[in-house]
Amino acid sequence: MLPTNRDSLPKQLPVQPATHAVQRQLLWLAVMCILLLGCLAVVALAYLREQALETGERLTQSLAQVIEEQTTRTLQTIDQRLQLTAVNIARQQMPGNVSTAGVSELLREDIKGFPFIHALRVTDAHGHIVHDSEPGTERLDLTDRPYVQIHLTQPQTTLYISSPVRSRSTGKWQISASRALRDSDGTLTGIVIAALIPDYFETLWRSTELGTDGSIALLSRTGVLMMRSPFDDAAMGKAQPNHPTFVQRLPHNAIGSYESLSAIDGKRRYFSYRTLSAQPELVVIVGLSYDGVLAPWRKFALVILAIWAIASLAIVMLCKQLSKAWALRMRSEARREEMAQRLTLATDAAGVGVWDWDLATDQWHASPTYFTMLGYPPQDGFANREQWIERMHPQDQAEVRQRIEAVKAAPETPFSYEVRIRHANGTFRWIHTIGRLVPHNNSYPGRRMLGVRIDITERKSIENKLKVSDRALKAVSQGVLIAGPDGHILSVNDAFLAISGFSTEDILGNTCSFVQGPLTSPETIIAIREAFQAGTAFSGEILNYRKDGSTFWNDLTISPVRDEQDVLTHFIGVTRDISARKQAALNLQDSEGRYRELFQCNPLSMWVHDIKTLAFLAVNDAAIVNYGYSREEFLAMTILDIRSPDEVEKLIQHIANTHEGLVEAGLWNHRRKNGSPLIAQVTTHTLAYGERPAILVLANDVTDRKKAEAALRENTRQMQALSQRVLEAQETERQRIARELHDELGQSLTAIKINLQSSQRFKNQTPDELNVENIRIVEDALQQVRRLALALRPSMLDDLGLLPALRWITEQTAARSGFNFTVQSTLPQQARLTPEIETACFRVAQEALTNIARHAHAHNVNLFLQQDGETLLLSVQDDGCGFDLATVRAYALAGGSIGVLGMQERATLAGGQLDITSSVGQGSTISLRVPLRRRGDTQ
Repeated sequence: MLPTNRDSLPKQLPVQPATHAVQRQLLWLAVMCILLLGCLAVVALAYLREQALETGERLTQSLAQVIEEQTTRTLQTIDQRLQLTAVNIARQQMPGNVSTAGVSELLREDIKGFPFIHALRVTDAHGHIVHDSEPGTERLDLTDRPYVQIHLTQPQTTLYISSPVRSRSTGKWQISASRALRDSDGTLTGIVIAALIPDYFETLWRSTELGTDGSIALLSRTGVLMMRSPFDDAAMGKAQPNHPTFVQRLPHNAIGSYESLSAIDGKRRYFSYRTLSAQPELVVIVGLSYDGVLAPWRKFALVILAIWAIASLAIVMLCKQLSKAWALRMRSEARREEMAQRLTLATDAAGVGVWDWDLATDQWHASPTYFTMLGYPPQDGFANREQWIERMHPQDQAEVRQRIEAVKAAPETPFSYEVRIRHANGTFRWIHTIGRLVPHNNSYPGRRMLGVRIDITERKSIENKLKVSDRALKAVSQGVLIAGPDGHILSVNDAFLAISGFSTEDILGNTCSFVQGPLTSPETIIAIREAFQAGTAFSGEILNYRKDGSTFWNDLTISPVRDEQDVLTHFIGVTRDISARKQAALNLQDSEGRYRELFQCNPLSMWVHDIKTLAFLAVNDAAIVNYGYSREEFLAMTILDIRSPDEVEKLIQHIANTHEGLVEAGLWNHRRKNGSPLIAQVTTHTLAYGERPAILVLANDVTDRKKAEAALRENTRQMQALSQRVLEAQETERQRIARELHDELGQSLTAIKINLQSSQRFKNQTPDELNVENIRIVEDALQQVRRLALALRPSMLDDLGLLPALRWITEQTAARSGFNFTVQSTLPQQARLTPEIETACFRVAQEALTNIARHAHAHNVNLFLQQDGETLLLSVQDDGCGFDLATVRAYALAGGSIGVLGMQERATLAGGQLDITSSVGQGSTISLRVPLRRRGDTQ
């Protein structure tokens, strides 16, 4: 770096005073704008506030009109009800006799459909209740009530609405509406009174939306509060003689509005009052909250104030930014002058000559370095172009003159050239000159070109050396490229061009990254960059692009080259296309991956074991799950460890006879880790596992299938035995029925025949005696028929259901055997199940009770019938001698008995399950579970 002279730099421009003046002007402008906006906002808000108050007043008047119409219609309805009640009472009364019960019932019927009437009452002319829709108030004295005195003293009064009072019977507030009952000459005979519910008016008024803190009140002209919403118990029935409505406004106008504080809750409201058209003695007052009326305006005011604040802030920020921009511009002008001087010093220090060419006048001047870099003294004023052209090498002068003329004709033409210029010492130096057209602007309205001159003699020397080395690289069979210290490629040989498919023009000047492939790992890329940055060697495999877009694997070696002073000059890279080798490795890896995936993901158990040591070499996940051993446990075992002891010798002999490549299959008994047996359908094949001869085994677990086959054979054997026993039982039952018919019914019918013939043989017997004997014999025959029918199928099972049939069969068996019994059920008494369920339960219970009677010698028998979710459970328990279940099953299968098999078959046909629990000396339990299906259920 050349030393710089601080005095030669331009002085800082005096920007502070001007900046402060501009800031003050912008501040005053911002204040004026903010004040103007504030005044406009205040005027607008004041106008909107008046509009809001006027709107609230109009809304209050409209609501008062609506409330007045609702209240008037309600009172008219009450008056019509009282008139109709008076007519109905007159119809119910007979001359000289009144039915109290009939009139009271009439009053109760009259108030139906009128939710606002609590009770209807009728008094006599003296105010004593004679009829009431509420019982228990007869002869109650109401002479102290105002409406009684009004109708006594003011005969012209029709409907009278009295002030609210608390009911003597309920203690709640009531408003009485009354009408006089008079005879044809006008004499008062009684009063009909409707007790009104004040809460109804609050419910009626609540449908009108008054907003927050709104109120509705019904008052008499004397200021007595009849009703108010919201309800105020303390103010009910109290007079407000000083209320402004009655003192100042009502005497002059029946309708009006005003603003005041509420005399009840002290809240400020807009009030509107109206006299009821049908009841001028009543006034309705509607109040809207003053704050509620102004609430929308306040929200809008907050929005306006927020907008004003944001706008004010925006104005301040804008002025601040304008002030900063002005100060920045002033500082930029000062810096630009300073930077121009610094640029001059920098170019001088870097040995770069700067020139300025005015195309309009064809004059140019240059910085001192432009001359001194070639050993010539600096020149003041305009430079002599021809003098410099003559200093150029004769072979370069024509080219430079052509470029100058081209730029003068078309200033947009790129201007750049490299020529040899004679140094002051007589030698030629390579000089690179480049220029660019200056954009047209107000500061420089003319056509000007600025440029630099750089000494590139050293670079040219290096390039010449590289050209010599390029010729040597042409004969190398491997791809070679040469890159500069910054990583840009300077030269490549023909072998690399053939490998990559690029041309020399495509590669030179680029870095190695432009051919980098998508599969090159980030770690490899970082290692290459670090090698270039540190000037060290690199060796590795990367994936590169060819020009046609295909990729090739490149075995790359990069070596740094340094000069005598150990300065890095360039890098040499040697490349070798290893795509074929890499593809073979990838194919092998893909094949091994598919094999591993097929091996591991196979749902059947697979393993590989050594053909000599029988040790496990590999197992898949299915074998781990099916056999229960972990992978580590498997790899520490031999195949003998999973075989049954009785098959070890057979397995060893089988493996010894296995020939290489032979595929075999067969059934083998294996054991799981927990000791449970496993029957496997095994298929084997010999293979080479690494360097070891091994056997690949595929084992299909067929344990469940074999169990199912055994169960099927057992069921078939049971069915055959059961069928044989059923046939034998049918024949035995036919013999029994035939014997019963012959011995019992045959004898009875023979006796009847003899009696019928005896009427001719034995004249000494009277017909009556013979008829009596015949009737007795017929009765016995009928009993025999009933016993046979019940033995075949009890009729009560079809007529009464399962539970009565179970009680009957239990009682019959207990009566014959002498044991105690209980029958318990959680089913409803009238519950009926489907016929097949009832028949199955009955026959299983019948067979169980028969076995108990024959073999158990039990003292107590308990029968339970209960519902367990969607399942019906029938259980028969006894405390007899019990039996061995296995012995009984074997005896049944041998044809000795069909009781147990029959019960099991009935349970299976009903879709259920039969469980038998018994041990010798401990009694037995027979449990039947069948689906709970009621008659009428949709299946």
